[in-house]
Amino acid sequence: MQSSLKAQFYIRYGVITDTLAFDLLSRASRRRMSLERLLHEAGVQSQDPSKFDTYREIAVELDHLVATETSSGANHQELAPIAYKVAALYEDAGDKPQAEVYYNRALKIWGSETRGDLNAARACTALAKIYVSQNKKSEAIPLFLKALEHRQHSLGASHDDTIETLEDIAEAEIAQHNPWGAISFLRSALSAREEQGHDESKLLRVVLLHGDCSKFQDNLPEAEAYY
Repeated sequence: MQSSLKAQFYIRYGVITDTLAFDLLSRASRRRMSLERLLHEAGVQSQDPSKFDTYREIAVELDHLVATETSSGANHQELAPIAYKVAALYEDAGDKPQAEVYYNRALKIWGSETRGDLNAARACTALAKIYVSQNKKSEAIPLFLKALEHRQHSLGASHDDTIETLEDIAEAEIAQHNPWGAISFLRSALSAREEQGHDESKLLRVVLLHGDCSKFQDNLPEAEAYY
């Protein structure tokens, strides 16, 4: 009864359609769990009304998968963007462990072989930054490298997103006390920033990272010059 009332609430506010509500209620009954928990897993529940539009978008995509009977395919490509959006919502809510789970799901579906996939690049970067915040730099760096490969192939070496990824890799390497692993990425980033036309705000990060790198290499005069 409680799940049915909640389903009516979600339908009323346009979070899910009646078709999807019926399907979710059926699945909730089969799994002997509440609709609230099922919706939480699917990422279509929110206490914040401002998130309704995003949840509605996810719900529409889920509804499409239910209607076309493609949701049973574990690696179906249409599930990846849904998993990515759910991950972003969890991250926005401060639940990094759940965000990590869903970013990983998205990346598993998208795969790692397709070159130039900007969706996969965004997911790689988002997950890598979660790992950085958890002090898991060694796990973050391969994801940043994969994001760099996608962006270089699709956007080119001089695009802001590509350069920022170079800086992200260098920063993670320096944090691991590996300035020698950072230096080639920093040189590429600085060269690209200078080619952009000396935008001081964009140059600042890479110049400071060069200073950090020189300091870790015990080259204090060079570090001072960069700072």
